Amino acid sequence: MILMGIYDFHILSTTDQANEVWTNGTYLCSKSNGLKKYNLYALGNFYVEMLYDPRSNEIKKIKSFRTDKLLKPYLSQIKLTFK
Repeated sequence: MILMGIYDFHILSTTDQANEVWTNGTYLCSKSNGLKKYNLYALGNFYVEMLYDPRSNEIKKIKSFRTDKLLKPYLSQIKLTFK
């Protein structure tokens, strides 16, 4: 299986981005900010943050990134397991 790169991911529609994450991404953790819920996934060599609104049951925003700066709010919640 060949995973797409971040630039290929950017040109997809929001629906296709969500499907790519759910099909090929690895869930890492979640965080909440009031009524907003953020889910973090790893997809190939980048990360994807999905903003979910439970009131409307909708994905409101999808952001992909590689930078450690955007990963910092999640670091304390990510559990690594080795096989």
